[in-house]
Amino acid sequence: MIHLSIIVPVYNTAIDKLEQCFQSIKTFMDKNSALNMECVIIDDGSKGKVSDWCREFSETKADFKFYKKVNEGVSVARNMGISLSKGQYIIFVDSDDLLVSFNELEQYLLDGKYDLIFSDLATDIQQKHMWKAFEGDSREIDFETVISRIVSDGTLNGPVCKIIRKNLLDQHHIEFDKTMITGEDLVFLIHILLQKPKMYYISQCTYIYKLDTNTSNNRLKNCSKVFIKNNVVAYKHMIQLINQFSSNQHKQIFEKRATEIYIKQLFNSLADLLEMGLLSQELKDYTVQLLSELDKQTVDLIQGQKLSKSNLQLTVLLNKWWLLLAVASRMRILYLKIKNSL
Repeated sequence: MIHLSIIVPVYNTAIDKLEQCFQSIKTFMDKNSALNMECVIIDDGSKGKVSDWCREFSETKADFKFYKKVNEGVSVARNMGISLSKGQYIIFVDSDDLLVSFNELEQYLLDGKYDLIFSDLATDIQQKHMWKAFEGDSREIDFETVISRIVSDGTLNGPVCKIIRKNLLDQHHIEFDKTMITGEDLVFLIHILLQKPKMYYISQCTYIYKLDTNTSNNRLKNCSKVFIKNNVVAYKHMIQLINQFSSNQHKQIFEKRATEIYIKQLFNSLADLLEMGLLSQELKDYTVQLLSELDKQTVDLIQGQKLSKSNLQLTVLLNKWWLLLAVASRMRILYLKIKNSL
């Protein structure tokens, strides 16, 4: 029996990064020797020597399996990894990131009590900059706690730092939406949550995430309308999750927060496109139309906070103040440069 399958999609990743990633996985396996594990490498049509290196590495490690396919995108590669994996549980690792060993893994995988296990990540090897899934100690997690986190920031959105019972995915035919270029990770998570999994949080860093903003910018640049449409899909899934699991006490608050995230995403996308010189009249009109279709009660709550960032962003877009959008775009770029230099 294989307890855990580690799924790693690969596409043109630098070999030195692959070596670090795979070695971290090997160390992870060695430190949890009570568990039977496999690493499923899916090469999504890499060019040059990457495929050969991955194949050669896997041939020297019995618990590493290598598969090569034509390039179809990371979602298709992850879905292939799910279908080929033999573990009771699965975990995803991006090929330029690192997996970190942690103490409680064997206990909860051998027990088999939970369907979805969250953990923390860091953006540096020294683990000085942490992205905590939740505050507090390790514990069982309820749905309102998860929803509250989803509508607070994007910490939970990615596929990493989650151990998922494979049977839950198979039984409910859950996979990544290959038509999406952004937001597909969040939609995948929401599809899992809609099945009412039993959840646990391990308050430890299990992953080193190497942030790359260029990927998102390239998607926006190359497929701008699809990018914005995907934000709509992710937003509608958030509202569906909120409606299904939130109490009346929290529902309105969660819907407001989800809508504020949605407005921010649309605002930033248009600001980036404007900076690239790619903001068309069609995209302007389409975004204004999307915002005009928002729930009136939720919009009233946002507009009731006159000086809030969300209300200012909404006001700029609804009033088609594109010059102000340009000014905001330049200020945002300057802010990010200063922030990244610190």
